Amino acid sequence: NKLTILPLTVGKLTNLETLDVTDNHTTSPPIETVALGTKAIISFFHCLLQARVTRSLDMPNLGLESFPMEIEYMTYLTSLDLSGNQLRNLDPKMTALISLRTLNVSKNEIVGIPSHIAEMSNLTELNFEHNTLTEANKRIAELALIKSMNLAHNMLSSLPPMMFEGEILTRYLKQLILNNNEFTQFPAVVCEMYTLEVLVLANNQIVTLPDTIKQLSALTHLSLAQNRLSSLPQGLGGCTSITELELQTNRLTSLPPGVGNLKNLMKFNLIQNALVKLPPSIGSLESLTQLSLRENQLAILPASMNMLFNLQILSLSANRLYELPPLIEDLTTLQVLTISDNALETLPVKIGNFRALTQLAVSNNQLKELPATIGNLPSIKQIWVDHNALESIPSSIGRCVTLTELNLDHNKLNSLPMSICQLTNLQELWLHDNEIEVLPSMIGKLKALRTLTLSNNLITSLPEGFSGIGGCIQLSELWLKGNPIKRIPPEIAQLGNLRVLLLP
Repeated sequence: NKLTILPLTVGKLTNLETLDVTDNHTTSPPIETVALGTKAIISFFHCLLQARVTRSLDMPNLGLESFPMEIEYMTYLTSLDLSGNQLRNLDPKMTALISLRTLNVSKNEIVGIPSHIAEMSNLTELNFEHNTLTEANKRIAELALIKSMNLAHNMLSSLPPMMFEGEILTRYLKQLILNNNEFTQFPAVVCEMYTLEVLVLANNQIVTLPDTIKQLSALTHLSLAQNRLSSLPQGLGGCTSITELELQTNRLTSLPPGVGNLKNLMKFNLIQNALVKLPPSIGSLESLTQLSLRENQLAILPASMNMLFNLQILSLSANRLYELPPLIEDLTTLQVLTISDNALETLPVKIGNFRALTQLAVSNNQLKELPATIGNLPSIKQIWVDHNALESIPSSIGRCVTLTELNLDHNKLNSLPMSICQLTNLQELWLHDNEIEVLPSMIGKLKALRTLTLSNNLITSLPEGFSGIGGCIQLSELWLKGNPIKRIPPEIAQLGNLRVLLLP
């Protein structure tokens, strides 16, 4: 036939399974949408119908290669989503959308921002993420009402001047997203965007930050992760509104003392740097709830850390720590403490002060014993102390009745305290690769136990009866391989949930 335009009401046929418009030359919907099949065609028209009511037109992933002709007459639109198509440019006809406030053209093939973008003067949100932009047209600075601009995942290496007659034009901009581009320098113009609250420049190649970053006093979220920063300016301390600071995967060896001025900072991520020490001023971060320092080169921690009274998550794994400061026990709000892969020989005697602690990870250290106060953790759910040199476990462990996972594998244990049978919420008990000879006779009290790993020990027999192994009625995984066990208790045949059984 010679159909070029299908009626808009086709969009009401939402249950239609087959629509054949082959051998036509349609312009509405575009031929590339037709090629995607019936669902895409129906979706195209359905979106147009819905937009009449909502004033929001969402047409993602419809294979569009050009601006649909229907849209230029929809001057009432306030939001337009054309993401995930195959657009290579923005049609000048888009400027007819005089009411448009939000434009999303992410995940297309757009190579440049056209000058006529400046005529869309009511825009407040602009999203060009995941395109092939190599530069940002200087006329975006004329979008005087813009509040959010996303230019991430492009090939930008600089930003145009945002000034006119000495005044910043984007004076309402609150969010600027520039991650995954090709910036080697921090865009100087950004330091003039005094209203900026969120700045994301992660995954670039930035080497230094200007001291003028202190002018961004409204900034609450700053992400500079995965760059090439080796130092930070003292001026960073001027960004006093920051609540979240992401600096992971850089080359930082130290932090400036001014970092202590960030009184509102709640989340501080410094994972995968080269930090050898922390400034005493870090103890001044009175709002801090999460501090991530994994994979650095820290050998000691400043005593001032005991002043972080609101800290809930502390990650110190994969450093060079051989001790923790004694006053760390004052961190009574701590919920998660991870200090695996260090050189610790002892834990703080008063570790039981961590009344809110739910997770304790001390794997791969040099611990020979655990303090008896570990039994004073009323909220603990997970303890990992595998790959140490433990020879015994304190009987106080039996008071950790909230425990669901206890990982003790790869130690030097030759026995377990009977009190371990009091852990009635325990679901996973990892004991493989020790020197255990006998299991507690009342292990059957662990009714919730699902995983029990005993491989590579010195066990010659298992506790029999339903007070013994037969009482672990939820057991689904049992490792016995590598033990000199001569008799398997018949009760094991009654463990109906057993899925994995590794026999000697």
